[in-house]
Amino acid sequence: MINVCQEFNANESPKQAVQKHFNSINPESVSLDQLYHKLQKPIFYVVVDGEEIIALIRGTPDRINSLVVDGAYHRQGIGESLIKKFIATAQKSGSHKIKVRSSVYAVSFYQAMGFKRTTGQRTISGLRHYPMKIIL
Repeated sequence: MINVCQEFNANESPKQAVQKHFNSINPESVSLDQLYHKLQKPIFYVVVDGEEIIALIRGTPDRINSLVVDGAYHRQGIGESLIKKFIATAQKSGSHKIKVRSSVYAVSFYQAMGFKRTTGQRTISGLRHYPMKIIL
């Protein structure tokens, strides 16, 4: 999944910031225990094709922390299905809105799913993103 982030988001932010982010989620750079604790969230869905993970979404009832779909599977409804599943789970948990820090690349996808930008482009730890939210 790291390759997907590099492929679609690498040109959006300074190279050093992108590399630092990738290293923080790369099993070759951090221990599996550190990776587990970083990725562990109450809502976590994975899509597999055979034995390969091709997509995932994770977060809390009021925030999507990650949505990643392998580029070979884009435009097949996988991301849309994951968002809908996430929203349904968030609503069952009592959430009335969901926030996300969208990569520049993914803004149009989130807008198509009903999310609205809440501010202009922001930078955190050198990574550019757009804060967005959807009211449930």
